Amino acid sequence: TADNSLFALNLTVGLGGGTRIATTGAVAPAIRFNGPGNSTGLVYIDAASAIGSEPAVRTTGVASSIVEMHAGAMSNFSASSGDALLQTEGNGSHGFDLSAGNDSSVSASLRSGAMTTAGEGASVASVAVGDYSLLGARFSGLLSSTGDRSPTVTMAAGSSSGLIFFSDANHTTTGDDSPGVVIAGSAGGTTLADISGVIDTSGARSHGFWLDRTGSLTMDGAITVSGADASGAYGRLGNGNSLDISVAAGADIAATGTGESYGIHLASTGGTATAMIDIAEGARVFSQSDAAIGEGNAGGGAIDTTLTVAGRVERPDRADIAIDLSTGNDTIIVLPTADIIGGVDMGAGTDTVAFDGTAGTTGRVALLADSVAFAVGVERIEKRGEGTWVFEGDAVPVRNFVNQGQFAPAGAGVIGTFNVAGDLTLEEDGTLEVDITADGKSDRVIVDGAGLIGGRLDVNGIAYP
Repeated sequence: TADNSLFALNLTVGLGGGTRIATTGAVAPAIRFNGPGNSTGLVYIDAASAIGSEPAVRTTGVASSIVEMHAGAMSNFSASSGDALLQTEGNGSHGFDLSAGNDSSVSASLRSGAMTTAGEGASVASVAVGDYSLLGARFSGLLSSTGDRSPTVTMAAGSSSGLIFFSDANHTTTGDDSPGVVIAGSAGGTTLADISGVIDTSGARSHGFWLDRTGSLTMDGAITVSGADASGAYGRLGNGNSLDISVAAGADIAATGTGESYGIHLASTGGTATAMIDIAEGARVFSQSDAAIGEGNAGGGAIDTTLTVAGRVERPDRADIAIDLSTGNDTIIVLPTADIIGGVDMGAGTDTVAFDGTAGTTGRVALLADSVAFAVGVERIEKRGEGTWVFEGDAVPVRNFVNQGQFAPAGAGVIGTFNVAGDLTLEEDGTLEVDITADGKSDRVIVDGAGLIGGRLDVNGIAYP
């Protein structure tokens, strides 16, 4: 078609069963629209009856997608499906194959039906836009692929483009190099993604969710990956990129494969990036063979990460490394409900572990137990908030300690000693609580370095121990 074209199709597959639309040759999509520029295309496919065993639309040839829509700059595309079952079998045959040039908008959606692909290099939905564009997707129902290099969803946006992705669907891939969802794009754009459904991959290097640009991911559902070198969520960040990952209450991310299989894996491609990860109470991140949450700097860069843990971060054994923040200046904020099964390696940079909590909460942690440290590579430990933290386990000097909340050296009502191998800072908004007995025994804080003393001192008389 020529520039300034309009194409609209509302297709309802009738009753009676059987495949209603089918193509068998190569390069034979069921529906095709090509608009060179400033074009508009709208396609909606629905079924008059519930999903049956036979697809409503099927293609079997190579490079034969269900819906193929391509156009140049300043174009607008939308493709969606309702209750229909859509199926492709050939290599390079996507369910939806949509792209538009600069200054365009493209959207794709699946309401409650199913789309499946069986060939190699065949995404269930492949959508892309150029620079200064908007790309959106909303999926329910079932999306599955069985070929290698076949994610269920591949989305790519150019420079300074926005990308929005929501899914409560079931995403399943079985081929190698077939992530559940891939979102990529050039610098200057941003991504908003929310997954409340299920992602299940079993092939090698088939991550659950792959984000290759600045963005925000909220995980409300479940991601399970079982292939080798496959991580539940994989973020690849370049210089100046930022990534926020929120794992909500009830969400579960599990990587059970061999090799470099993280629950959440952040990789630097060079320069300095930032990341914020929040693991809510009731959420879980697990890895069988590598860190549950880890970083890598294959590109020689660094990621400054702030990790807040209120839920479970888990490895099979407490002697395993659960959190490995190998690059950048990192901070871990541990809340009283946190359950970290495994060690913490803060890696290079200037790193902080902060124990936080609101008034009325109590957390417990063993800084050293059975010769295993809670965390290594830590330059600074902070006690924040008005809640109570009890440091249990073997006596171990901390490197530098800062109190910004309430600090009782051995816990309320217990006489003990807290050793600081570096400097001690008691902030003005903090409180130091010291227990003392009638015969003169008391808590002690032993500092090898400098002490900056501020805030409030509470002395509590207790019975003879």
